Order: sequence, then structure tokens, then C-alpha cells
Amino acid sequence: MSSIQEDFFLRSINIDNIFKTFEKADYLFLYSIKHCMENSEIEDGVYLSDLAEYMHMSITEISKAVKKLQQKGYVEWHTDDKKERTYITPTTKAVSEMHGQKESLVSAYSKIIANIDGEDLKTTIDTLAKIRKILGE
Repeated sequence: MSSIQEDFFLRSINIDNIFKTFEKADYLFLYSIKHCMENSEIEDGVYLSDLAEYMHMSITEISKAVKKLQQKGYVEWHTDDKKERTYITPTTKAVSEMHGQKESLVSAYSKIIANIDGEDLKTTIDTLAKIRKILGE
């Protein structure tokens, strides 16, 4: 039988079932790439160093994660010969699948706000923020 602690982390909020197209980690990484691209010098991509800074990770960690995304067909590597820097771009597959995943997230959120009282939802969100802060310490 599971302990209360295990149940809390494994069963209290199972958002993994919302991620049907992507693994959650892949989606979060691609989401970060998308946000970095909004301020990038490159029109359709982002330098690895900028992504590393944005995600508070080392270039080595970013490179490993990007290789995994590349193997799944979600990003392409490029070299900016003028600046001698490496950058990545999301593939059309990634863009398309992210759009579909975003629709799933919006749908799930709509179900939540339709079925949970606004004050209860606010309390839950505030409590989860406190939990994230505690676990981040």
C-alpha cells in the first residue's frame, strides 16, 4: 500500500494524462525554445547559449536535451558561420504537435474552471505555488 507521501506526488494531480502527443519534459523544453525565439537575434531559431541562460542550465545540459529532441524530429541544429555559434530551430512537426498539445491543455483548463468554484481554484493555485516554492528551496 502506498504511503500518504507517495500518493500526494503520484496521484494527487496527474497531468501526464493530458500530454498525449509529447512527453511533458519535451513539451516544456520546446515551450522554452518558443519563448526564447521571441527575443532571439535569429528569426526562426535560438542560440544554444541564449536558451541555456533562459533555462538556467549549462550548455552541456542543453546540448544533451537538444540531441534527444533532434532524435525525435522536433528540432534541427544549425551553425551561424559568421558568429561561429550553434542555434536550433523547431521543425514543422514540433510546431504542429505543440499546437495540438496546447489545444489539449486549453481544453483541460476549461474543464477545470467549469467544474471548480473560482475561490476554490484560487486557493488551490495559491497552495500549489507555495508547494513549488518549498520544493524549490
